[in-house]
Amino acid sequence: MEILAGATRVPVTAKAYTRDPIQIQRGRQDAGAELGPGSCNITLNNLDGTWSPRNPRSPYYGVIGQNTPVRVWARGPRRYLWLPGAPGDRARVASDNALNVAGDLDVRVDVALDRLPTLSSILAPQVNELIGRYNINSNARMWRLLLTNDGRPSLTWSTDGANAIERIGTAVVPHFSGQRFALRATLDTDNGASGHSVTFYTARTMAGPWEQLGDAVVTAGTTSVNTAGTADLEVGEISTIGFSPGGGRYYAAEVRDGIGGPAVANPDFTAQPEGTGSFTDSAGRSWTIQGGGTITALYCRFVGEAAKWPDRWAPSGKDVWVELEVAGMLRRYGQRNKALESTLRRFIPGHSGLLAYWPMEDGAEATRAVSALADGRPMLARDLAFAANDSLVSSDALPALGDAASINAPLPALPSGSTGWRVEMVYRLDAIPTGSQKTMISVATSGGGIAQIVGSYSTAGLQVAAYDGDGVLLGSFNTTDAGILALGAQGWSRLILRARPGTNPGDTDYWLIVAPIGQNTQQGVFYTRSGFTRPRRIATSYGSGLASMPIGHITYTASPDTSVLGGGEGAADSAYRGETAVARLRRLAQEEQLLLIATGLSSNSEPMGPQRIATALDVIQDCEDVDGGVLAEQRETLGLQYRARRMRYNQRPRLTLDYTAPGHLAPPLEPDSDDLTIRNQVTVSVPEGSSSPPVALEEGPLSVQPPPAGAGVYDEAVTLNLASDEQAEPQAWWRVHLGTWDEARYPSVTIKLHTAPDTVVEDVLNLDSGDIIEITNLPDWLPPGPVRLIVEGYTETILPRTWEITFACSPAGPWTVGVVGDPVLGRVDTAGSVLAAAVGAADTTLLVNASGDLPWATDAEVPFDVTLAGEDVTVTAVAPGAPTADRALTVTRSVNGITKPHALGTSVALKQPAVVAL
Repeated sequence: MEILAGATRVPVTAKAYTRDPIQIQRGRQDAGAELGPGSCNITLNNLDGTWSPRNPRSPYYGVIGQNTPVRVWARGPRRYLWLPGAPGDRARVASDNALNVAGDLDVRVDVALDRLPTLSSILAPQVNELIGRYNINSNARMWRLLLTNDGRPSLTWSTDGANAIERIGTAVVPHFSGQRFALRATLDTDNGASGHSVTFYTARTMAGPWEQLGDAVVTAGTTSVNTAGTADLEVGEISTIGFSPGGGRYYAAEVRDGIGGPAVANPDFTAQPEGTGSFTDSAGRSWTIQGGGTITALYCRFVGEAAKWPDRWAPSGKDVWVELEVAGMLRRYGQRNKALESTLRRFIPGHSGLLAYWPMEDGAEATRAVSALADGRPMLARDLAFAANDSLVSSDALPALGDAASINAPLPALPSGSTGWRVEMVYRLDAIPTGSQKTMISVATSGGGIAQIVGSYSTAGLQVAAYDGDGVLLGSFNTTDAGILALGAQGWSRLILRARPGTNPGDTDYWLIVAPIGQNTQQGVFYTRSGFTRPRRIATSYGSGLASMPIGHITYTASPDTSVLGGGEGAADSAYRGETAVARLRRLAQEEQLLLIATGLSSNSEPMGPQRIATALDVIQDCEDVDGGVLAEQRETLGLQYRARRMRYNQRPRLTLDYTAPGHLAPPLEPDSDDLTIRNQVTVSVPEGSSSPPVALEEGPLSVQPPPAGAGVYDEAVTLNLASDEQAEPQAWWRVHLGTWDEARYPSVTIKLHTAPDTVVEDVLNLDSGDIIEITNLPDWLPPGPVRLIVEGYTETILPRTWEITFACSPAGPWTVGVVGDPVLGRVDTAGSVLAAAVGAADTTLLVNASGDLPWATDAEVPFDVTLAGEDVTVTAVAPGAPTADRALTVTRSVNGITKPHALGTSVALKQPAVVAL
C-alpha cells in the first residue's frame, strides 16, 4: 500500500492496522444498479500525527490531503515486469547482429496494459508502444509492434532504415485494461502469390493457443526487413518514436527468425527474481531493465484518491488512528455538478482565428448580448426577447426578434495582411419570408469605396448588396432560384456573409450563403467588386417581416472559408447528432480533460442523439444507456473506462471455477429466481421524437401471457437519446431479449483466495467488471451447467492471513449472439420442432417434425447440439424421416449429463440458436 505524497511514493503498509481489514469495493453490486464510486477503507496508525494532513508536525504536511492518490497492492503467485508507463520505462537488449531477422518475422508479447487504449497528454486515445527495434534518429528503422489509438495491432517495418511500411489489423484486440493477453504479429515477406502478408493473433498467454485476429492484411509485392540497422530491441517504451510507453505488466516476449522459427530473443520476465535489474534469456540475449521498470509479484487491486482522513483516538491517547477513506475517480467527477455549456458555446471559442463571438444565450431579462471572448465588447440589442426559443439542440435558449429589432456591436480590426473575412450566425425560418427583401445581416465597413454589405432574403430572392456612405447601391447579386431559396427555410440554418479574393487580381467576392444545420449542403450568391473593404461593426435593423425569428451565435473571423460553428452532418451545430457513443466519449474526455478511455471501434457503437446541456457524467451515462456497454472505474490507474457493447458479445471466460475442486468456490453459491430483472414488454422513446410500438415476448415461460403459459406483463418505458427514430424498435427488442433470459441468477460468487490454487488466484487478479466467470461440475440438485456469469462488480477483503473476494454477477447468456458463418453461433433455429415419436432413454434416433419453412441442416452441417426437456444431445447425422417425420436425427445422448425418455410432441430446439444482436 502506498500514498503519493507530492512526487514521492510513500509505502504505508507497516502503518496499516491489521485489526481492521482493507476492504475494497468496485463496480456495480447488482446488474441493474447505478455505478457508484469505488471505495477502499484503510485504518492507519497515527500516534505521531503523520497521517493528519493539517498537522504541521507531519512530515507530509502540505503534500497530502484531499484527493491524494492512494494505491493498494496484493501479492500474486506470478512475477512480471512492471513498467509504470513513463518515458524510459523499458527492458532493452543492445543492438546485435544475432537479433537480425533475415526473412519472415514473428513477434510476440505477453502483457496486461494499464490503459487500453492508452491516453496522450491531452487525454486523447494514443498509440501504445509494445516492442520493437526502431530508431528514427539514425535511420535505423527495422520493425515495431504497436497498438493503435483504437486498439488495433499495427506492425511497421522498413526495408532500408529510412522508409516505413505499416500494416494495421482489421479488428480490435478483444482485451481490456488490466487484462492479460498475448499479441502476435507475423510478416510473410513473400506469400507465394507475388505479395506479402501480415497476420495478427491473440491468446490468453504466450503459451497459446493462438487465434487469428481479423483478416490477414495482404499487399501486392514482396518485401524484406532491414538488417543493416543498429536499433536496440526494446520492450515497453521504444526510444525515439514518441508515442505513449505501454505501461502495465509484461510477462514475456519473443522475436523469431521466420514464422514459427527459432527465437533470437525470448525474455521470460516471470522467471526472474524480484528486483532483478538485468538477466540473460534462453536465446542468449542480455537484458537490462530501465527507468521505473521492476520485476515484482505485487498486483494492483485499487487506485483512488483520499476522500477523508478522519482522526480517531482512544480516551487514553495511547491509540490514535486515521480511518482513511479512499474513493475512485467517479466520486470527484460526480461533484462536478455544473452542466456543460451548449455544444456551439463550447466549440466556437476553440477556433484559433476567432475575432468576435456573441453566443446570445443570455437570460430572459437580458438587454444586451455578452461577448464570449475575454476582451470582447457586448452587443447592443433592441426589441429582442432573450431566451425565447430553445429549439436549437446545439444551443441554450436564444432570442427572438421583435417588430423593430436591431443589433449593434463593434468589430475588432482584421489582422494585418488579411484578404478576407467571415460573419456567421444561426437563425430559424420554417417558411421563406414573403414580399420585398428582408435584411438578415448588415455589416458596416470601410475601404474599397464600400460602407455597408447587406445580406437579404425573401421570396424576392437571396441577395448580397454593397452600399456607399450615402446609402447608394453600388452593386448586388440576387437569385430567385427555387432550390436555393428553399434551402434557407428548412428550420435552423447558418447564414454566412463573407469576403474572399476574387478570380481576377484585386477583385473581392462578397458572398451570402445559407446552410441548413446538420447538413453538408450550402448555397449562395456573390457580388464581385474591385478592392477590399474591412468590417467595422455589425449594425443590423430588422423589420416586422422577420418578427419572432430566433437568431444567435454571431461570429467574426478573418478566415472566409472556415466555419467556426462546426457546420455539417454530425457536427457541433447539430450537437453532434449521429456521433457514435465511443466517439462522443473520446471527444468529451478531451474537452473536459477527463481520465476516460473507451474501447472498441467507434464505428461499431450506437449513433447518439444531440449532446444535451447536462453534466459530464450525465452525458457519459447517455452514451452507456444508448450503446449498452459497461462503464467502470479503472483498477490499475486513476480514471474511468468504457467497454463498448459489441466488445461484450461472445466473450470467452476469464475465470473457470470447478464446483468440485478444492479452493475454487466458497459458500454460499445460491441461485436466485426473483423477478427483479424481468422486462417482457418494452417501449423506447426518443426525446422530441417518436417512440417504438410496445414490443413484447409473446411465447415462453417469461412471456407476457398469464401464468402458467407465461409470467404476465412486466412492462417498461425507456427514453434514450438516439440519433433517429428508426433505432427505437431494435433497442426495445434488445431490452426484451435481456429482460426475458430464462436462467437462474447467481447474484454472488465468493472465493477465498488465501486457500485457492495459484491458477485461480492469477485469473482472479486479471478479472474485472464486464468479464465472464464460468462454473462447471455443478451438483445434481442444480440445473446442469456450465453456468456463465458476467462480473458486475466485487467486494474484496484483505487481512494478513485471509484474502476473500465476492463477485456480484448476472447471467452472461444474453450476450452470446449470432455470428454469420460460425459453426455454433451461426445456426438459425426452426420456427418450432417436436418429436414425431416418443424416445427411450437409450435411443439414438430422434424423429422430428418442424413447423415453418426454414430448411433443416444436412449431413454436411453436423455436428450441432439440440436440447429437449433439459437434455442436451449432439446431432451427428441428418436423414429424411419419411413417412412418419420430416427428419431423422442420429444423436449422441446425455451431453450435459441428463438422460431420460421423452414423450411424443416434446419440443426440440437448437442448444445455441443464433440471436440477432443490436
